[in-house]
Amino acid sequence: MKMPNINPNAIDVHVGSRLKLKRMSLGLSLRELAEQIGVTTSLINKYEDASVRIPVSNLWNICKVLEVDISYFYQDMSEELLSYNSKI
Repeated sequence: MKMPNINPNAIDVHVGSRLKLKRMSLGLSLRELAEQIGVTTSLINKYEDASVRIPVSNLWNICKVLEVDISYFYQDMSEELLSYNSKI
């Protein structure tokens, strides 16, 4: 069993918070979203709190359900987060 990420990456936190914001703005429950993409409610919750990273294939399916472009999850990132990849 994969151990939860104790210190989630700041980008993962941002993406998870955007997921939760959009899901809630559409009035979707955790269960409804989970069923539509074929995962557990618990996993959606873990995506939203960034304790588990969202696999790209699941992020793609989430985009289809939420009717957003994948760039939605990266909008409104701080300059610090935007420069994060340059430090890798």
